[in-house]
Amino acid sequence: MKFLAFVDFHHDPSDFISIKEKIKKHDPEFLICAGDFTWFGEKTEEILESFILFDKPIYIIHGNHEEKKEVKEICEKYTNLIFAHNKIIYIKDTLFVFYGGGGFSEKEPNFNKLIKKHKEEIKNSKKIVLITHAPPKNTILDKLSEDYHVGVIDYKRFIKNYSPNLAISGHIHESYKKQEKYKETLLINPGGDGEIFEI
Repeated sequence: MKFLAFVDFHHDPSDFISIKEKIKKHDPEFLICAGDFTWFGEKTEEILESFILFDKPIYIIHGNHEEKKEVKEICEKYTNLIFAHNKIIYIKDTLFVFYGGGGFSEKEPNFNKLIKKHKEEIKNSKKIVLITHAPPKNTILDKLSEDYHVGVIDYKRFIKNYSPNLAISGHIHESYKKQEKYKETLLINPGGDGEIFEI
């Protein structure tokens, strides 16, 4: 299964062109937008409508720049825009965990409720992908300076407990395109122009 994921797009025309080129070259089955596709919520509907031109299903979570309710309502108007925040979604044989929003809070209690509700499903899944806007705590992806990490503890705990194949996030522009391996999990910020993943 092949897909393209991007984050912190921030309505960048050059990223839009790059994504289109990657779609043409690699023909992913679907796309994932991990939030912050706008600047402070400006032109939300216009940008989401432009995503229709990618001609692929797109699973979308909001970032800290977007309003959850607005993104959800706009996505419901279009068949290929799927608002995935706070959901567990199976795509073929892979379980995707989606959680958007966040800023600089270390904890996400509603994320924990989602995981608790689906604990057995997650435990029994052979392939897992975690999609969050904010990064997990104490990783290369949440590092603002040598000793200053601003990620989410609950996401890191999920990775420790369930060892997903991938953990995709953004939010911290300093971690653009960075990646690291934590045990069995690839942690990565795919950037605004996206990366192709096969799982």
